[in-house]
Amino acid sequence: MLRIKKIKLIALGILAISSFLVWSAYFSLRPNDKLAVTFFDVGQGDSALIETPNQDKIIIDGGPDNSVLAKVGRYFSFYDRAVDVLIITHFDSDHLAGAVEIAKNYDIGLIIVNGKQCVSSLCGEFEKVIKQKNIKVAAAAKGQEIDFGQGAKINILLPENQTDDNAKKEGDNNSSVISLLSFGKDSFLFTGDAEDKEEMELINIWPNLTADVLKVGHHGSKNSTNQLFLEKINPKFSVISVGAKNTYGHPHIETIEALKKIGSEIFRTDLGGDIVMETEGKGIMIK
Repeated sequence: MLRIKKIKLIALGILAISSFLVWSAYFSLRPNDKLAVTFFDVGQGDSALIETPNQDKIIIDGGPDNSVLAKVGRYFSFYDRAVDVLIITHFDSDHLAGAVEIAKNYDIGLIIVNGKQCVSSLCGEFEKVIKQKNIKVAAAAKGQEIDFGQGAKINILLPENQTDDNAKKEGDNNSSVISLLSFGKDSFLFTGDAEDKEEMELINIWPNLTADVLKVGHHGSKNSTNQLFLEKINPKFSVISVGAKNTYGHPHIETIEALKKIGSEIFRTDLGGDIVMETEGKGIMIK
């Protein structure tokens, strides 16, 4: 009799757990009214997760190592192994290395790259994963738009189409994929490691461009985030993705002072860890 009761309790427990998982899946997959952007603290590197109201997940860069997997796992449900779009702004290892690990461990719908040729061993590993998993890859080009529904979209602002010739002439930083995420009246500008040259190109091509949130270029280097660019973009919030006590001295004091001069509120991953911003399209909340 006791054994029968024990079996019944186990069965009820399994049923309860199964019911919980089903309803958890249902509620987590339902569209909602919020868009969330999480700037991961991945040390001296860049990585950000975008979650749209329709539950699409977009990752921009992966940081310098596999530590991004723990970050992603914290924000993904345990049964969710899908990344809809992975954008790699350029092929420097502090942006690419973690992205390779994401590609290995998750199902990627589309990878967007800057279109330049890369011959490093890390790029070779990345290409191998892409081939093994048959992942679709597209080169970013000015004017592309990805619509995620309910008003959430990403527009590719730069680079221009890349060629082998200019790939040899320019460093990778100034060929970073620059994209604008917009939802309602709120917008986020992702700049990769863009330096002064690409920033000026950006505001010349898109003279009316503004953004509520700026992902500060090149970890706050003095070679990025010039004053004219900031005055044009006029971000209310600025996020610097940077490693604590890094050997480069990032963020440089010149960048901090430039951001303060325009009155932008500064957030740093080395000081605050993961930075989470949410919006219903009517104003950004910092969590």
